[in-house]
Amino acid sequence: HSGFRNACRDARPAHSHAPLQSPGKAYSRGTHLELVLVNQFFYPDCAATSQLLTDLARELADRGHSVTAICGSAGYGSVDPAGTPPVTILRSKPLPFGHSPLMRVASYASFLVGAALRSMSGPTPDIVLTLTTPPLLGLVGTLVKRLRGARHFTWEMDLYPDIAEDLHVLRPSSVLSRLV
Repeated sequence: HSGFRNACRDARPAHSHAPLQSPGKAYSRGTHLELVLVNQFFYPDCAATSQLLTDLARELADRGHSVTAICGSAGYGSVDPAGTPPVTILRSKPLPFGHSPLMRVASYASFLVGAALRSMSGPTPDIVLTLTTPPLLGLVGTLVKRLRGARHFTWEMDLYPDIAEDLHVLRPSSVLSRLV
């Protein structure tokens, strides 16, 4: 995500970096960015990804960028007491999350469709940032990139060595597995 960090850093007035070059777009210091952040969880949910993405949204808005968060319905655990961030929040209404494989897939699919539809409306974003909840969410970002010309970044946080070990990608006793 260094490209995303650079895009946002180079667009704020306080830095003296050279403009960030992008296919079809050049961002320079002082550029106002339209950003779309997409994840199933966002304020007021207290899921870890919600908290991190909400903090990022607050910071980007404080730097003068327009931020839209596309997320699911609130209701994951406790509520963030910090107050509503100064961003536009568009909620998709996915099917309820269930524990059966069929209900889980249906819930994920309904969120993906809702997020894709929401991301196609409003101002054309300069940058779309997708997290990894639910799986395949990066496809929504790719869609926005291809159809609307936005730059797309994926913020990957889900690194589980036990999954790679179960899939025989990593050996449980390997140096890499222990490092991860």
